[in-house]
Amino acid sequence: MRIELLYVAGCPHCDLTRNRIQAVLNRLNLDTEVIEREITDVEEAKDLRFTGSPTLRVDGADVDPGNEGTAYGLSCRLYDDGQGPSEEAIRSALLAATNG
Repeated sequence: MRIELLYVAGCPHCDLTRNRIQAVLNRLNLDTEVIEREITDVEEAKDLRFTGSPTLRVDGADVDPGNEGTAYGLSCRLYDDGQGPSEEAIRSALLAATNG
């Protein structure tokens, strides 16, 4: 399983997202590395289909595709709670990856 956290420098919600990822990994008793990647320019954002910070992907799939934007760039990403992918979205993505 590949877990990727994509973000821009100074993102105010990265720490919360890191904490949520770790909490879910702990609850599921998974010892999986989280690969973090700072997105530094618009071309890189376009190449990676990065629609805002933070973005969390499991095996290449966005954990919260309903909140995925359509424009690529170096910006914040809005989530339902205003902060980042929910623990439930993270949990669902991890369970799907481990079961299938």
